[in-house]
Amino acid sequence: MSAPTIDLSLKSIALVRALGTGDEIEAAHILGTLSPEQTMGMLVQTAQIIVTMQRSLPGSIDSLCDQLEAGVRR
Repeated sequence: MSAPTIDLSLKSIALVRALGTGDEIEAAHILGTLSPEQTMGMLVQTAQIIVTMQRSLPGSIDSLCDQLEAGVRR
């Protein structure tokens, strides 16, 4: 992996961690460091991280998404 890809991967992991711990200030800081060109790559990498994390948990990706959608609708 090239240095920009590694940097974006680390930012994606940091974003998942910040959101998971409820640190909205850190999440906003991370998002504020992205260029417009990096935004799509970050979105894809963050989704990949979530799928990888979900695979280590019981249940399907569909049930995880159902839970996430229910949380948004509350």
